[in-house]
Amino acid sequence: MKIVIIGLNATTSLITLRFFIVRDIISHKYDEVDLEEVWTVITVNLPSFHDYILPLLPEEHKP
Repeated sequence: MKIVIIGLNATTSLITLRFFIVRDIISHKYDEVDLEEVWTVITVNLPSFHDYILPLLPEEHKP
C-alpha cells in the first residue's frame, strides 16, 4: 500500500488526523513510503510536531 499525503490547508482536526498518518508512516505501519514527501509535510505543514516526529525518522532520511 502506498500512502500519498496531500497539502494541508484544513481545520485543526484534519491537521491532527494527518499528523497521526505521518506518525504511522514513519513508524513503518505502511509498506511503501515517499519519505521526501512525508518530510515536506512535516517541516512545512506540521512544524509544531517536528520535534516529536524527527526521532521516528530513520537516520538515512533525517535532514
